[in-house]
Amino acid sequence: MPDAPIQAATVRWRAHSGNEAPYDTGLIHVRHAADADVFACPLISLGGNFDQESWAIAGPLAHGHAEGWDYVAGRGFAFAALHIDDGERIDQPEQIQQAAFDTYNQLFRLQRQLGLGQVQRIWHWLSNVTAGDDDDERYRRFCRGRAEALDANDTGMPVLPPATLVSSHQRGLRMHALLGPTPVVPIENPRQVSAYAYPRDYGVRPPAGVRARRSGATGRHALFVDFRHRQHRRP
Repeated sequence: MPDAPIQAATVRWRAHSGNEAPYDTGLIHVRHAADADVFACPLISLGGNFDQESWAIAGPLAHGHAEGWDYVAGRGFAFAALHIDDGERIDQPEQIQQAAFDTYNQLFRLQRQLGLGQVQRIWHWLSNVTAGDDDDERYRRFCRGRAEALDANDTGMPVLPPATLVSSHQRGLRMHALLGPTPVVPIENPRQVSAYAYPRDYGVRPPAGVRARRSGATGRHALFVDFRHRQHRRP
């Protein structure tokens, strides 16, 4: 991710210590803390010398809450965050499927309100991610709900962004999304099966995300890379 002088309508990322003074105009500061507010990564940092990451942009910022999402927006970009407690009921796996469906539909409505048509990058944290048997596994149920929301919104995410999902000890589902004005250019590894093309063995609906993306929306070419949260179990 780029760390270059900010120009008009340019957003950049930097990792740094929370003890450092804020630089430029902060679109958002995401703290790395196990239990914190909605703009925090709910994981304990295992290494490195920084405890927060910053997304910076030049110009005035607007803070708001809409469609269940908190967001900060400025000059054609927005960083949005949401956390819901789905109850983590293993005996009711349809709850996380419905939660995924609802939160993605809320995200699409937020995009329309802000006039930002493309998700540049999206992050998920899901508690107890591998609980449940076979197609009732929480992760598989989440993928079904997300896919159903995409099916119902042809214009909600015209190009799939890099989308990470990792496990979290904080109960429920947390999502962060970086929204921008232009579509991303997806990048795949030809030696791997693309996540969206996983066979039926791995779930009713495959994950909706790409390995990486390239975008010029940040004022210069920027590369965002996804990673898989776990290896799929072979049948």
